[in-house]
Amino acid sequence: MGTPRLARSLVTFRAQLDAAFPGRSTKSDGWIGDAAHAARGNAWTSQHNPNDDDVVCALDVTEDLAAGLDCQRLMDELDASNDPRIYYLIHDWRIDNSDDTRTVYGGPNGHVVHLHLSERPDRPDLYDDPRPWDLPMLRPHPAPATRTPEQIEEEELMSAVAEFTAAVKDLGAKLDATLASQASTGKPIFTVQPPEGSGIWCLLPGEMYFHAGAQTVTQWEREGAARLFIPAQIHAEMMARYGAKP
Repeated sequence: MGTPRLARSLVTFRAQLDAAFPGRSTKSDGWIGDAAHAARGNAWTSQHNPNDDDVVCALDVTEDLAAGLDCQRLMDELDASNDPRIYYLIHDWRIDNSDDTRTVYGGPNGHVVHLHLSERPDRPDLYDDPRPWDLPMLRPHPAPATRTPEQIEEEELMSAVAEFTAAVKDLGAKLDATLASQASTGKPIFTVQPPEGSGIWCLLPGEMYFHAGAQTVTQWEREGAARLFIPAQIHAEMMARYGAKP
């Protein structure tokens, strides 16, 4: 017997995991079996035992949810990949068999805190195939593009414009409804003194008067009359829309 080594495909798999989840826990990682594994027999009874060419065809991968490594998701993605290198998978008392069925695992170790991946110890064309494993969770994620101060300012402006437009539409609809319901009375809808630092629309049938300086958008009813506090920047839009007098 020579010096055991891990199958090249599993070396690749482990390296991809390390790259995708830097700093991940390796507490339950393992490849070559201990004495208990060796006592079970050969590489067929446990792929953690070296085969006749001193190659170990199994790898245990520690679950580390804090690092984003979810072994259930990893098992599902390996299963869905239909990669021919996979012999079977075990995690959390479930085994994904070589015939693509998933059943209850009846062994002594439920592999609750790690995922077990086995490959066929008689297929060097597969277990020593070093191609990367094509799994969504192992694919490199591009770093978010760095935005310039000008781009950030433009995005903030566009967001403010969208909020402003929505506020104008909402207030316009409220004002239209109020004017329609009060047009026949010939009386002011309300007369109030605007609080300091606020703006207010004073509504008369067919006319509106605005006091600039509002900072908030609120609306409520008082004795059937609408009182609207609106941002000062809406003034020009409302003036244009309703032909209000300053």
